[in-house]
Amino acid sequence: NQKIIILKARQVGLTWLVLAYALWLMIFQPIATILVYSARDTEAIYLLSDDRLRGMYSRLPAFLRVRLDEQNNWVPLHIVDDDKHLFSLSNSSNIRAFPTSAGDSYTATLAIVDEADNSNDLNKLLQRVKPTIDAGGKLILLSRSYKDRPESTFKKIYRAAKQKLNSYADIFLPWFIVPTRTDAWYEEQKQDSLAAVGTLD
Repeated sequence: NQKIIILKARQVGLTWLVLAYALWLMIFQPIATILVYSARDTEAIYLLSDDRLRGMYSRLPAFLRVRLDEQNNWVPLHIVDDDKHLFSLSNSSNIRAFPTSAGDSYTATLAIVDEADNSNDLNKLLQRVKPTIDAGGKLILLSRSYKDRPESTFKKIYRAAKQKLNSYADIFLPWFIVPTRTDAWYEEQKQDSLAAVGTLD
């Protein structure tokens, strides 16, 4: 699917998975341009950090950090740019990090909006991002639900996708998608929430 919207529980590993897909594109689909958005600049930078994408790249075995040269020989990839907002490789692939208030002058292979329901103006961001993927790129919106925004753009897009009223493919990942989250675990979370704030919300 060209456009995917993912509603997920917290801490299920989806951001990791999407960043791994972005890294796979960068290595195996040369000249890939990945745009990553998060609500705040510090969070966007974190997605490219040693704790996330750069760390995944650095832990790859050497045989995966390669590219084909002009003579179709496998040669080592090397990092060309490495700063807080840009990570690029010698096969001309790059990934750029932005807060949701920036970044619309690129043609993207993949655009990722992390915690999309927390964006102050997702609609405005999508108006800027959509042209970047019109040449055949992909868009992934992923987020947990922010309950103080019941009529957010993210939720409206997700509801419409669920009813097949737009061009997004919808994915829902509930809390029990993580194997260690049993019914007993869930009951414990409920009790902690009731004790802390007096509500399950």
